[in-house]
Amino acid sequence: VSMLQRIWDFTKRHQRGLLVVAGTIGGVYATTRYVRNKLNDYQRKSAEEFAVRENLKRRFEQNQSDCLFTVMALLPTLTEQLTEEVNVDALTLRLRQTRPAAPASTTVTEASNPVDMGSSYVQVEAPAAAEGEKHPEGTATPAPTPMEAGVPSFSAEQASETPAPSSAEKPPVVDRETKLQIWQEIKLSSFTRTVAAVYLLTLLTTLTHVQLNLVGRYIYVASVAESGTEAGPNQEASVKMGMQRDARLPVETERQYLSFSWWLLNVGWRQCLERTRYAVNAVVGKLSLKKACSYDDMCSIFDTIRTVIEEAPGASDGEPLSEIVRTMLIPDTDDEVLRVLNESGVTENATTITPELRNLLDETRDFLDSPDFVAVLRACLNESFSLLLHRLRDPMFPEPFADLAASSESGIREITEIEAETVDKRFPLVKLLPEISRKAHLVLNGYPNEYLNMVASTNALRAYSAIIYSSYDKDASTA
Repeated sequence: VSMLQRIWDFTKRHQRGLLVVAGTIGGVYATTRYVRNKLNDYQRKSAEEFAVRENLKRRFEQNQSDCLFTVMALLPTLTEQLTEEVNVDALTLRLRQTRPAAPASTTVTEASNPVDMGSSYVQVEAPAAAEGEKHPEGTATPAPTPMEAGVPSFSAEQASETPAPSSAEKPPVVDRETKLQIWQEIKLSSFTRTVAAVYLLTLLTTLTHVQLNLVGRYIYVASVAESGTEAGPNQEASVKMGMQRDARLPVETERQYLSFSWWLLNVGWRQCLERTRYAVNAVVGKLSLKKACSYDDMCSIFDTIRTVIEEAPGASDGEPLSEIVRTMLIPDTDDEVLRVLNESGVTENATTITPELRNLLDETRDFLDSPDFVAVLRACLNESFSLLLHRLRDPMFPEPFADLAASSESGIREITEIEAETVDKRFPLVKLLPEISRKAHLVLNGYPNEYLNMVASTNALRAYSAIIYSSYDKDASTA
């Protein structure tokens, strides 16, 4: 009893101190438990958000791959129509038929290695140098390069070629003006087809990215709203609010919406071609076939054509580029929408537009009308034309000093006279036409298609695709 009494007395005497100690210990325990729980929650949420980001990234990357394969599947349609409409092959055949029969010393042969897919030119041996033509002493007459041999040579003398012997069968006599007219058509068609090919490839790629990323966003939002497990704490509310506004996209509506690439493949491509033809006629039509062109001159020609297409009023009455492009990519009126539904084969005898499809089309028009899309389109076109000009430079205007450093141990040596002459190398415009025309087939039919890969991997297009794919936050804020 005395011990219990002493303990009680001690407690009474030190009551305040004991309470402080007990409170401190309890507070430390509670704080430690709280911090540990918060740390566990933070780690769990971090792991969930990491999984969400990885899943979203995986879905997004898969969507971009789908865009690439979709464009590859649609390109043959564009290729066929563009090749038929701008038929450089037929013009070349007409030009061959106007040539007099070749003398025995001149051979006309088909190319031993046919040019890649629909080359517009056959291989014709270049005519011998005109009598009395002088070359620098000690310098042999240069043999025609493969590219030069791929196009009938054009010169002032050719228009008055000596007729073949009477024993040879003579084709109908064609005057020089007719030949020049055919050459002018070849010149315009070569530029038109290649420039239009670059524009059509870029337009089809950007449209496909807008469509598939918009549909992919609906699919992602639907999967998150149904499972409730994929979205992080900050995303789940916005995703589910977006679902309250945008219900799950019906499969039939998705099929109808994706069929609207038909508009570009059957209607819009012709608008693009006519605009390109107008620009080429305005820029290239006044250039002489014998104009000496350097690489910089060729770049300037393409830049001027682009300026007329994208900025000059021309035949479009000063419409902004976004409106011009939108009418190429997607129909404007309800009648045009119904035409796409009926003629694309997705719907038979469609007479009405469902609200879901109308919402998708309206949202697509908003994306296409935005200044951001115009900036993305121009960035893609810049990449495409840069690659085109680079590929045109390789066969005709090789870098004169590419191997200079590698061939010298010190990286410094004297430049030869021949190397100095190649710095400003020039060719008659007519000799550039085969290579320019051939590039149209590589733009649309190349395998692997480096032009398509270049456009699809453009940073601006990927960033814009990410904005479209993740725009459910905007839906949530406006719901």
